[in-house]
Amino acid sequence: MMNCAEFEVLLADAMDGELEAPGREAERDSFAQHLASCAECAALAQSVQSALSFMAVAAEPALPQPLIATRQRRQPL
Repeated sequence: MMNCAEFEVLLADAMDGELEAPGREAERDSFAQHLASCAECAALAQSVQSALSFMAVAAEPALPQPLIATRQRRQPL
């Protein structure tokens, strides 16, 4: 059975959907079993998923207009 360290190594692949690739069935199954049986790793996976969801919908920060004007004046022609 997978341990927490192995789970963490595969977490990024799972979040990116890479564990769905052909030939990774054993890893995917072990990952899913560990996720279902380990509350700490389930909480970690939920936290990572929440962060990814937030980043997907978060707006890019807008630069303040005075900063934009200052930068435009400093650029060589």
